[in-house]
Amino acid sequence: MSEPRTLRPNILIVTEATLGMGHTRAAEALRDAFLTEAPDAVVRVTTALVPQAEALFNRLYGQTLARMPHLWGAAYASERWTSTLAKRAFGVSGLSRAKELFDAFRPDLVISTHALSVPPFARLKRRRPFTLAVAITDFDANGFWINRRVDHYFVAHPDVARTIAARYRLDVGRFQATGIPIDPRFADPTLPERARALRAALGLGPAEPLVLLMGGGEGLLDMPTVLKALDRRPEPFAVAAVSGRNAALREALEALRPHLSHRLIVTGWITETATWLSAADVVVTKPGGLTLSELFALGKAAVLLQPIPGQETRNVHFVERHGAATVVGDAEEAARTVGALLGDPDRRAALEAAARRLGHPEAARTIARTLLETLTNGARTPEAVVR
Repeated sequence: MSEPRTLRPNILIVTEATLGMGHTRAAEALRDAFLTEAPDAVVRVTTALVPQAEALFNRLYGQTLARMPHLWGAAYASERWTSTLAKRAFGVSGLSRAKELFDAFRPDLVISTHALSVPPFARLKRRRPFTLAVAITDFDANGFWINRRVDHYFVAHPDVARTIAARYRLDVGRFQATGIPIDPRFADPTLPERARALRAALGLGPAEPLVLLMGGGEGLLDMPTVLKALDRRPEPFAVAAVSGRNAALREALEALRPHLSHRLIVTGWITETATWLSAADVVVTKPGGLTLSELFALGKAAVLLQPIPGQETRNVHFVERHGAATVVGDAEEAARTVGALLGDPDRRAALEAAARRLGHPEAARTIARTLLETLTNGARTPEAVVR
């Protein structure tokens, strides 16, 4: 039996600053959770790609999504073989940076929240002793995430664990269905009170419905079109639109404000996402993995549209199987659905209950506790809750 650890754990969380910020938010949630569970731990969040490679990836990714999203979907459809080739290239090209990070920080544990970080650290395990964990940030996974040198996979749901294990012929015992790591504030018992305070600060009455529009950190949802469709609805409600870091979108939303009959609240980048979501009655958004996890944690009625082909399309398939949100094809259908949900409390309550059943507000702390126990005991934790 291994001796208990006596040194404070040294933890390296590796992500990438890619479009949307979901991977970074997951890494930050894990950092906060580790420091809550083990205040004496040394926890660092960093990126594995060199700045030039990161900028190139973001440029290619962003241009592909903006101009030829079907190509990204096609790449996903063929990822079983394309990822094999690309992982080898990323593993070799990123190995020097992985060595540099490892030698600088000497971590006991490396946990990745981005698929591109996995190949170089998996390759590094041939030469360095450390525990390698992966927190998959969608409700499925592409082949980039998969490597047989990964010790622990943390996934959104038991169905995801079974699907990935079967697809890539992995032992399902490597997987733990903890949920995707989200900001620990989603589990804060004072959240309803903070949401009421936000509504009051926005000038909303206690019973006044609030529809929240979100498009991720880059503001990728076509909010002006959705807003115009919503404004044709007869139901009384206010709309809050979160433009993220997209300054052009915020300017377009502000220009629309004088022409709308419904009240419009526009905000840019927000840090209190949990509070804004908690304050909303219905949320209209793209189906990103972190966003869905946050909605489920709060049991929110959501209308999903404009998924990115690939990872978000797979997220939609998962949501539809579980009836945890309403998926629509365009802005007009989104507006009709919002009106129907606001006008039918029973329908909205059923959607909220289905979402809540998938919620894991404590996911980050569960992952942190699991991995700290593994480091302390020097042994694998019990197998995942995959039934």
